[in-house]
Amino acid sequence: MTESIGGVVPLDRMFAGITADVTLDGLPERMPSLSERLIRGLEAHLADEAHDVAACEALANRVGDPIVRFLLTLIVQDEQHHHAVLRSMVARLQEEVDFTPAPADSIIPRAEPRQPI
Repeated sequence: MTESIGGVVPLDRMFAGITADVTLDGLPERMPSLSERLIRGLEAHLADEAHDVAACEALANRVGDPIVRFLLTLIVQDEQHHHAVLRSMVARLQEEVDFTPAPADSIIPRAEPRQPI
């Protein structure tokens, strides 16, 4: 609701800019860590691109020109590799958030603990 009706202020305007320091259950609200925000962003990026990859695959299967089909297939393969890297990054970041090891086949290497000098 964006227009006021009979002097009633729309909720989106009424609460614009208001933030809370506590959640509804009364516990203090915690800001997500940088790793958690990166995870959310990468997962959103993956979800947005999933439809595009599927559409490109469908087009590659329908197109009659073999050169165009070849180029579309290369694009799909590149996107699949791109998604594998992003999923590996998410797993690695999730490891930091959860303090659990990422799968052994992760593309992104684990950081080795540094020895004191």
